[in-house]
Amino acid sequence: MIKWTTKELVARLEKFCESPEGANARISLAVPMGFGSNPNTSFDIRKIDLVPNTIIGAKEKYRLIIVIQEL
Repeated sequence: MIKWTTKELVARLEKFCESPEGANARISLAVPMGFGSNPNTSFDIRKIDLVPNTIIGAKEKYRLIIVIQEL
């Protein structure tokens, strides 16, 4: 499990911004099943990926997906 610091998160996002695809990607949050059932649940970022956008008709060609997991 990765424990992200603010500095590490910003550095990772800056790397994505180095390419036009990453800089212009739409951001999505991938949440675990049952998200929201317990409002006091905290989450960690598990990973961040740049993936092709498969949504038909979307302007953005790529999505930056932030995957979270329960603490």
